[in-house]
Amino acid sequence: MTRISVIVPFHSNKPYLLTCLSSLRSGWSDDVEVIIVQNNDDEKSLVNLEHHPSIRSVYFHKSLGYSLACNIGAQEAKGEYLCFCDADTISITARWWDAHVAELHRDPGAGMASSLLLDDRTGRVQDFGIGWSGYNHFHPCFRAAPDDPRLRNSRRVQMACSAQMTVRHDLFKRIGGFDEQLKFHYQDVEFCLRLAAAGQGTVIVPEAQAYHRGHSAHVSKKPFQIDERGYCTAKHRDILVTDIGRYVRESVERLAADVTLQPLYDLADISTIYDARPILAALAPEVQLRPFLARPMPERDPWHLNLFEVLGRDVAKRPGPLLLLVDSIDALRLNDLWFSLRGHGNDIALDRHGNAAPMADLRERS
Repeated sequence: MTRISVIVPFHSNKPYLLTCLSSLRSGWSDDVEVIIVQNNDDEKSLVNLEHHPSIRSVYFHKSLGYSLACNIGAQEAKGEYLCFCDADTISITARWWDAHVAELHRDPGAGMASSLLLDDRTGRVQDFGIGWSGYNHFHPCFRAAPDDPRLRNSRRVQMACSAQMTVRHDLFKRIGGFDEQLKFHYQDVEFCLRLAAAGQGTVIVPEAQAYHRGHSAHVSKKPFQIDERGYCTAKHRDILVTDIGRYVRESVERLAADVTLQPLYDLADISTIYDARPILAALAPEVQLRPFLARPMPERDPWHLNLFEVLGRDVAKRPGPLLLLVDSIDALRLNDLWFSLRGHGNDIALDRHGNAAPMADLRERS
Protein backbone atom coordinates (compact mmCIF):
# COMPACT_ATOMS: atom_id res chain seq x y z
CA MET A 1 0.00 0.00 0.00
CA THR A 2 1.31 3.44 -0.94
CA ARG A 3 1.35 5.68 2.11
CA ILE A 4 3.58 8.52 0.88
CA SER A 5 3.48 10.22 -2.52
CA VAL A 6 6.45 12.53 -3.09
CA ILE A 7 5.59 14.99 -5.87
CA VAL A 8 8.42 16.89 -7.57
CA PRO A 9 7.43 19.58 -10.11
CA PHE A 10 10.29 20.02 -12.61
CA HIS A 11 10.80 22.60 -15.34
CA SER A 12 14.57 22.78 -15.94
CA ASN A 13 18.06 22.48 -14.43
CA LYS A 14 18.84 18.77 -14.49
CA PRO A 15 21.75 18.80 -11.96
CA TYR A 16 19.46 20.03 -9.19
CA LEU A 17 16.77 17.48 -10.02
CA LEU A 18 19.21 14.56 -9.95
CA THR A 19 20.73 15.78 -6.69
CA CYS A 20 17.26 16.18 -5.20
CA LEU A 21 16.36 12.61 -6.19
CA SER A 22 19.63 11.27 -4.78
CA SER A 23 18.89 12.95 -1.46
CA LEU A 24 15.43 11.35 -1.42
CA ARG A 25 16.66 7.87 -2.30
CA SER A 26 17.71 6.90 1.23
CA GLY A 27 14.09 7.11 2.28
CA TRP A 28 12.48 5.17 -0.55
CA SER A 29 10.65 2.01 0.43
CA ASP A 30 7.61 0.03 -0.61
CA ASP A 31 5.22 2.56 0.94
CA VAL A 32 6.71 5.52 -1.00
CA GLU A 33 6.12 6.56 -4.61
CA VAL A 34 7.95 9.44 -6.34
CA ILE A 35 6.17 11.35 -9.10
CA ILE A 36 8.06 13.87 -11.25
CA VAL A 37 5.85 16.28 -13.19
CA GLN A 38 8.18 17.34 -16.01
CA ASN A 39 6.95 20.37 -17.95
CA ASN A 40 8.78 22.57 -20.41
CA ASP A 41 8.19 23.98 -23.91
CA ASP A 42 11.73 22.86 -24.74
CA GLU A 43 11.81 19.06 -24.80
CA LYS A 44 15.60 19.11 -24.42
CA SER A 45 15.18 20.39 -20.87
CA LEU A 46 13.22 17.29 -19.81
CA VAL A 47 15.06 14.36 -18.24
CA ASN A 48 14.79 10.68 -19.11
CA LEU A 49 14.31 8.82 -15.84
CA GLU A 50 12.93 5.58 -17.23
CA HIS A 51 15.92 3.68 -15.85
CA HIS A 52 14.71 4.55 -12.33
CA PRO A 53 11.90 2.00 -11.74
CA SER A 54 10.79 3.62 -8.48
CA ILE A 55 10.21 7.00 -10.18
CA ARG A 56 7.20 7.80 -12.31
CA SER A 57 7.56 10.75 -14.66
CA VAL A 58 4.60 12.59 -16.17
CA TYR A 59 5.65 14.61 -19.21
CA PHE A 60 4.17 17.82 -20.62
CA HIS A 61 5.83 19.52 -23.55
CA LYS A 62 4.76 22.93 -22.29
CA SER A 63 5.38 25.02 -19.20
CA LEU A 64 2.56 24.49 -16.72
CA GLY A 65 3.54 26.74 -13.85
CA TYR A 66 4.18 25.51 -10.32
CA SER A 67 0.62 25.22 -9.03
CA LEU A 68 -0.78 23.30 -12.00
CA ALA A 69 2.23 20.95 -12.05
CA CYS A 70 1.72 20.17 -8.35
CA ASN A 71 -2.02 19.65 -8.79
CA ILE A 72 -1.42 17.23 -11.67
CA GLY A 73 1.04 15.32 -9.50
CA ALA A 74 -1.60 15.13 -6.76
CA GLN A 75 -4.13 13.72 -9.26
CA GLU A 76 -1.62 11.01 -10.20
CA ALA A 77 -0.76 10.18 -6.58
CA LYS A 78 -1.98 7.10 -4.72
CA GLY A 79 -0.60 7.94 -1.27
CA GLU A 80 -2.44 8.81 1.90
CA TYR A 81 -0.08 11.77 2.30
CA LEU A 82 1.10 14.15 -0.41
CA CYS A 83 4.67 15.33 0.10
CA PHE A 84 5.65 18.16 -2.23
CA CYS A 85 9.36 18.66 -2.85
CA ASP A 86 10.84 21.29 -5.16
CA ALA A 87 13.36 19.99 -7.67
CA ASP A 88 16.05 22.24 -6.16
CA THR A 89 15.42 21.11 -2.57
CA ILE A 90 18.17 18.82 -1.30
CA SER A 91 17.12 16.74 1.70
CA ILE A 92 19.36 16.65 4.75
CA THR A 93 16.97 14.49 6.78
CA ALA A 94 16.32 10.98 5.46
CA ARG A 95 12.61 10.19 5.23
CA TRP A 96 11.73 13.76 6.26
CA TRP A 97 8.09 12.95 5.59
CA ASP A 98 8.05 10.69 8.66
CA ALA A 99 8.81 13.71 10.86
CA HIS A 100 6.06 15.66 9.09
CA VAL A 101 3.48 12.92 9.50
CA ALA A 102 4.43 12.36 13.15
CA GLU A 103 3.91 16.08 13.87
CA LEU A 104 0.54 16.07 12.09
CA HIS A 105 -0.49 13.18 14.35
CA ARG A 106 0.76 15.02 17.47
CA ASP A 107 -1.11 18.17 16.48
CA PRO A 108 -4.54 17.17 15.16
CA GLY A 109 -5.38 20.82 14.42
CA ALA A 110 -2.52 21.11 11.93
CA GLY A 111 -3.28 20.30 8.32
CA MET A 112 0.10 21.00 6.74
CA ALA A 113 3.70 20.41 7.86
CA SER A 114 6.80 22.05 6.41
CA SER A 115 10.55 21.55 6.85
CA LEU A 116 13.22 23.85 8.20
CA LEU A 117 14.85 25.13 5.01
CA LEU A 118 18.48 26.27 4.93
CA ASP A 119 20.24 28.51 2.44
CA ASP A 120 22.47 26.30 0.29
CA ARG A 121 25.28 28.90 0.34
CA THR A 122 25.46 29.82 4.02
CA GLY A 123 23.74 26.98 5.88
CA ARG A 124 21.64 29.60 7.67
CA VAL A 125 17.85 29.65 7.92
CA GLN A 126 15.97 30.46 4.75
CA ASP A 127 12.49 29.48 5.91
CA PHE A 128 11.05 28.59 9.30
CA GLY A 129 7.55 29.74 8.54
CA ILE A 130 6.11 32.88 6.95
CA GLY A 131 4.38 35.78 8.69
CA TRP A 132 2.63 39.01 7.73
CA SER A 133 3.79 42.47 8.79
CA GLY A 134 0.71 44.35 7.57
CA TYR A 135 2.37 45.19 4.26
CA ASN A 136 4.68 42.30 3.41
CA HIS A 137 5.48 38.70 4.16
CA PHE A 138 8.49 37.98 6.34
CA HIS A 139 10.42 34.91 7.44
CA PRO A 140 10.84 34.34 11.20
CA CYS A 141 14.43 33.44 12.15
CA PHE A 142 15.61 34.50 8.67
CA ARG A 143 19.38 33.90 8.35
CA ALA A 144 19.62 32.57 11.91
CA ALA A 145 22.23 29.90 12.62
CA PRO A 146 20.81 26.35 12.63
CA ASP A 147 21.64 25.97 16.34
CA ASP A 148 19.48 28.97 17.29
CA PRO A 149 17.35 28.00 20.34
CA ARG A 150 14.18 29.17 18.55
CA LEU A 151 14.58 26.27 16.11
CA ARG A 152 14.51 23.49 18.69
CA ASN A 153 10.80 22.74 18.67
CA SER A 154 8.00 22.46 16.16
CA ARG A 155 5.70 25.45 16.14
CA ARG A 156 2.51 26.69 14.57
CA VAL A 157 2.96 29.45 11.99
CA GLN A 158 0.54 31.41 9.86
CA MET A 159 2.08 30.25 6.57
CA ALA A 160 5.04 28.17 5.35
CA CYS A 161 7.01 27.28 2.24
CA SER A 162 5.91 24.42 -0.02
CA ALA A 163 9.46 23.53 -1.10
CA GLN A 164 9.19 20.57 1.27
CA MET A 165 5.71 20.16 2.70
CA THR A 166 3.25 17.40 3.62
CA VAL A 167 -0.54 17.39 3.66
CA ARG A 168 -3.12 14.60 3.82
CA HIS A 169 -4.32 13.66 0.35
CA ASP A 170 -8.00 13.96 1.23
CA LEU A 171 -7.49 17.37 2.83
CA PHE A 172 -5.57 18.66 -0.19
CA LYS A 173 -8.47 17.66 -2.43
CA ARG A 174 -11.05 19.11 -0.06
CA ILE A 175 -9.25 22.45 0.11
CA GLY A 176 -9.02 22.52 -3.69
CA GLY A 177 -5.27 22.07 -4.20
CA PHE A 178 -3.02 24.96 -5.15
CA ASP A 179 -4.59 28.02 -6.77
CA GLU A 180 -3.63 27.73 -10.43
CA GLN A 181 -3.97 31.49 -10.89
CA LEU A 182 -0.62 31.63 -9.08
CA LYS A 183 1.88 30.20 -11.54
CA PHE A 184 5.16 31.06 -9.82
CA HIS A 185 4.78 32.75 -6.43
CA TYR A 186 2.76 32.66 -3.20
CA GLN A 187 0.90 29.42 -3.97
CA ASP A 188 2.03 28.05 -0.59
CA VAL A 189 1.04 31.23 1.25
CA GLU A 190 -2.38 31.18 -0.39
CA PHE A 191 -2.87 27.47 0.36
CA CYS A 192 -2.03 27.96 4.06
CA LEU A 193 -4.54 30.80 4.31
CA ARG A 194 -7.28 28.59 2.85
CA LEU A 195 -6.28 25.89 5.31
CA ALA A 196 -6.64 28.40 8.14
CA ALA A 197 -10.06 29.45 6.87
CA ALA A 198 -11.05 25.78 7.02
CA GLY A 199 -9.86 25.50 10.64
CA GLN A 200 -6.56 23.75 9.85
CA GLY A 201 -3.19 25.08 10.99
CA THR A 202 0.33 25.01 9.55
CA VAL A 203 3.28 23.63 11.52
CA ILE A 204 7.06 23.85 11.02
CA VAL A 205 9.08 20.74 11.89
CA PRO A 206 12.78 21.42 12.67
CA GLU A 207 13.61 17.70 12.76
CA ALA A 208 13.07 17.74 8.97
CA GLN A 209 15.75 19.82 7.24
CA ALA A 210 16.78 20.54 3.67
CA TYR A 211 18.81 22.92 1.56
CA HIS A 212 16.64 24.99 -0.76
CA ARG A 213 18.21 26.75 -3.72
CA GLY A 214 15.07 28.49 -5.02
CA HIS A 215 14.65 30.09 -8.46
CA SER A 216 16.95 27.55 -10.10
CA ALA A 217 14.65 26.80 -13.06
CA HIS A 218 15.52 28.52 -16.33
CA VAL A 219 12.32 30.54 -16.49
CA SER A 220 11.62 34.23 -15.94
CA LYS A 221 9.45 34.50 -12.81
CA LYS A 222 10.43 37.81 -11.25
CA PRO A 223 8.19 40.06 -13.43
CA PHE A 224 5.09 38.25 -12.10
CA GLN A 225 5.89 38.41 -8.38
CA ILE A 226 4.27 41.77 -7.59
CA ASP A 227 1.08 40.90 -9.48
CA GLU A 228 0.80 37.48 -7.83
CA ARG A 229 1.40 38.94 -4.39
CA GLY A 230 -1.32 41.52 -5.08
CA TYR A 231 -3.74 38.79 -6.18
CA CYS A 232 -3.04 36.67 -3.10
CA THR A 233 -3.28 39.62 -0.69
CA ALA A 234 -6.53 40.90 -2.19
CA LYS A 235 -8.04 37.42 -2.08
CA HIS A 236 -7.24 36.90 1.62
CA ARG A 237 -7.06 40.44 3.02
CA ASP A 238 -9.77 39.63 5.59
CA ILE A 239 -7.95 36.68 7.16
CA LEU A 240 -4.28 37.73 7.00
CA VAL A 241 -3.07 38.30 10.56
CA THR A 242 -0.38 40.87 11.34
CA ASP A 243 1.78 38.61 13.50
CA ILE A 244 5.19 40.33 13.39
CA GLY A 245 4.77 41.42 17.03
CA ARG A 246 4.79 37.80 18.18
CA TYR A 247 8.28 37.23 16.78
CA VAL A 248 9.66 40.60 17.90
CA ARG A 249 8.51 39.96 21.49
CA GLU A 250 10.00 36.48 21.46
CA SER A 251 13.36 37.80 20.22
CA VAL A 252 13.46 40.74 22.64
CA GLU A 253 12.62 38.52 25.63
CA ARG A 254 15.49 36.23 24.64
CA LEU A 255 17.73 39.26 24.17
CA ALA A 256 16.81 40.65 27.61
CA ALA A 257 17.81 37.35 29.19
CA ASP A 258 21.31 37.66 27.72
CA VAL A 259 22.12 41.39 28.00
CA THR A 260 21.06 44.38 30.07
CA LEU A 261 18.79 46.51 27.93
CA GLN A 262 19.28 50.28 28.16
CA PRO A 263 16.44 52.60 29.23
CA LEU A 264 16.56 54.57 25.95
CA TYR A 265 17.88 53.94 22.44
CA ASP A 266 18.29 56.31 19.51
CA LEU A 267 16.52 54.70 16.55
CA ALA A 268 18.40 54.53 13.25
CA ASP A 269 16.11 53.10 10.57
CA ILE A 270 18.18 51.80 7.65
CA SER A 271 15.62 49.33 6.33
CA THR A 272 13.12 49.04 3.48
CA ILE A 273 10.21 48.70 5.94
CA TYR A 274 7.28 50.82 4.72
CA ASP A 275 5.62 51.17 8.12
CA ALA A 276 7.67 50.06 11.13
CA ARG A 277 5.02 50.85 13.75
CA PRO A 278 3.81 47.23 14.26
CA ILE A 279 7.44 46.15 14.77
CA LEU A 280 8.44 48.99 17.07
CA ALA A 281 5.24 48.79 19.12
CA ALA A 282 6.14 45.22 20.07
CA LEU A 283 9.35 46.45 21.74
CA ALA A 284 7.50 48.16 24.58
CA PRO A 285 7.78 48.12 27.53
CA GLU A 286 11.27 46.55 27.44
CA VAL A 287 12.76 49.12 25.04
CA GLN A 288 12.10 52.87 24.72
CA LEU A 289 13.05 54.61 21.48
CA ARG A 290 13.90 58.13 20.34
CA PRO A 291 13.73 58.62 16.54
CA PHE A 292 17.14 59.75 15.32
CA LEU A 293 17.75 58.82 11.70
CA ALA A 294 15.77 57.34 8.79
CA ARG A 295 17.68 56.32 5.68
CA PRO A 296 15.65 53.90 3.48
CA MET A 297 17.74 51.36 1.62
CA PRO A 298 17.38 50.74 -2.15
CA GLU A 299 17.40 46.93 -1.89
CA ARG A 300 15.38 44.53 0.25
CA ASP A 301 17.22 41.96 2.40
CA PRO A 302 20.71 42.87 1.12
CA TRP A 303 23.47 40.37 1.78
CA HIS A 304 25.62 43.06 3.43
CA LEU A 305 25.31 46.63 4.76
CA ASN A 306 28.51 48.67 5.07
CA LEU A 307 27.67 50.69 8.18
CA PHE A 308 30.53 53.15 7.76
CA GLU A 309 29.24 54.07 4.29
CA VAL A 310 25.53 54.00 5.19
CA LEU A 311 25.68 55.85 8.53
CA GLY A 312 28.96 57.73 8.42
CA ARG A 313 31.70 58.59 10.87
CA ASP A 314 29.63 61.06 12.90
CA VAL A 315 27.05 58.41 13.78
CA ALA A 316 29.82 55.97 14.67
CA LYS A 317 31.11 58.54 17.18
CA ARG A 318 27.65 59.41 18.55
CA PRO A 319 27.36 58.84 22.33
CA GLY A 320 24.59 56.72 23.75
CA PRO A 321 23.16 53.40 22.58
CA LEU A 322 21.67 52.91 19.12
CA LEU A 323 18.97 50.57 17.90
CA LEU A 324 19.54 49.78 14.23
CA LEU A 325 16.39 48.77 12.34
CA VAL A 326 17.39 46.77 9.27
CA ASP A 327 15.97 44.23 6.85
CA SER A 328 18.28 41.44 8.01
CA ILE A 329 20.52 41.40 11.07
CA ASP A 330 22.91 39.01 9.37
CA ALA A 331 23.74 41.77 6.83
CA LEU A 332 25.46 43.71 9.65
CA ARG A 333 28.33 41.26 9.96
CA LEU A 334 31.70 42.04 8.33
CA ASN A 335 31.76 45.64 9.61
CA ASP A 336 35.06 45.67 11.48
CA LEU A 337 35.88 49.32 10.68
CA TRP A 338 32.51 50.39 12.09
CA PHE A 339 32.95 48.32 15.24
CA SER A 340 36.48 49.70 15.72
CA LEU A 341 35.22 53.27 15.50
CA ARG A 342 32.02 52.74 17.46
CA GLY A 343 33.48 50.97 20.45
CA HIS A 344 30.01 50.78 21.95
CA GLY A 345 28.77 47.52 23.46
CA ASN A 346 25.19 48.59 24.20
CA ASP A 347 23.87 48.93 20.63
CA ILE A 348 21.24 46.43 19.47
CA ALA A 349 19.74 45.54 16.10
CA LEU A 350 16.24 44.54 15.05
CA ASP A 351 15.13 43.39 11.62
CA ARG A 352 11.94 43.11 9.59
CA HIS A 353 11.76 39.35 10.26
CA GLY A 354 11.45 39.88 14.02
CA ASN A 355 15.05 39.00 14.90
CA ALA A 356 16.87 40.98 17.61
CA ALA A 357 20.53 40.79 18.63
CA PRO A 358 23.26 42.76 20.46
CA MET A 359 25.53 44.46 17.95
CA ALA A 360 28.52 43.23 19.96
CA ASP A 361 27.59 39.65 18.99
CA LEU A 362 27.73 40.49 15.28
CA ARG A 363 31.38 41.50 15.20
CA GLU A 364 33.32 38.78 13.41
CA ARG A 365 37.07 38.46 14.00
CA SER A 366 39.36 35.89 12.47
